[in-house]
Amino acid sequence: KKKISEDFGDANFIIDSKEFQEGFSAKPDKSIEWFRYLGVNLEANESFRERKDVVGTVVQKRNDIVHRNDDASEISFGDVSTYIEVFIEYLCGIEYAVQQRTCKDM
Repeated sequence: KKKISEDFGDANFIIDSKEFQEGFSAKPDKSIEWFRYLGVNLEANESFRERKDVVGTVVQKRNDIVHRNDDASEISFGDVSTYIEVFIEYLCGIEYAVQQRTCKDM
């Protein structure tokens, strides 16, 4: 059973390895939910929040290419280069949010 604390405090839940693996996703909305189970409020982090829409769009495009045989003709090398920077800052936001939660418990 999954239990979410309203104040992002302790989370108590039992999951099997399949649920654990399925819980992690590149999709920001799924990440928000999953990290909430772990007591981390990603949406409180500005770096994450400001980039989640772009990341969601890129992830959706990737899924369309891989799973629906869509093409990537409208994406340039410059776009990819820009997206790399966006993803780095997005992931740094996640890392910072996790560190804030971890350090709060010390």
